[in-house]
Amino acid sequence: MTALEIDGTLGEGGGQILRTSLALSLITGTPFRMRNLRQARSKPGLRRQHLTALRAAARIGNAEIEGDVVGSRDIAFTPGGIEGGRYEFDVGTAGSTTLVFQTVLPALLQCSVASTMTLTGGTHNHGGAPCDFIETVFLPALRRMGAHVSTQFERYGFAPAIRAALSWRDSAYRLETVESAGPGKVVMISGSFGCASELSTGLGQRGVRAERVAADALDCWNRYDQACVPVGEHLADQLLLPMAIARGVRMLTAKPAPYDHQR
Repeated sequence: MTALEIDGTLGEGGGQILRTSLALSLITGTPFRMRNLRQARSKPGLRRQHLTALRAAARIGNAEIEGDVVGSRDIAFTPGGIEGGRYEFDVGTAGSTTLVFQTVLPALLQCSVASTMTLTGGTHNHGGAPCDFIETVFLPALRRMGAHVSTQFERYGFAPAIRAALSWRDSAYRLETVESAGPGKVVMISGSFGCASELSTGLGQRGVRAERVAADALDCWNRYDQACVPVGEHLADQLLLPMAIARGVRMLTAKPAPYDHQR
């Protein structure tokens, strides 16, 4: 089969075009070659999390790959057959484990046997869904589409700096300190409304005040709250591929999320 030629600068030109291409290649059995990967980014080419997603897809799909090194801007991917089983993937840095998870999950859902993945790396990353979003928002939506998926995550903190802005009761908050490989902070606002749920996140960065981190989470939550729709802007992005596979599924969502140029 002739490989598809894909320009990595299309769309927002980040890592998502790679992850989506890998998922669809595994499911359809179509080989592809991608050039100019993340060319406009401050650090172009494959980073650790992209490389882990590529190698994870290759392992699960018995694929042949070329260009699987950090910094590579050109890769080739020729899938074999998808194989369920037990897998372990280590990003090797604090890179996003959830983005790797979302890359290979659609393929594993096609298998007739159960699969187990152990992912090691970052769980709260800029440009990627935090693990809490995966567990409380993304996976429940997939289960309503017929998928059988469960996860286990560590606990993470909820900073109390946004109490006055939300006017929620004291029992709705908690502050947690957890063991971690490095320092950091995260503010998360979550809610469940019947069959719908949402989680908004503010992630700490060096040189950014805690109040700004809380404000980021609050801004995201307010956009969802004011839109009065069951599917939030980020979940809508992530459901497009599963919906295309499931067929006959509809969703009501808000204005599409802006591109994150750090992914």
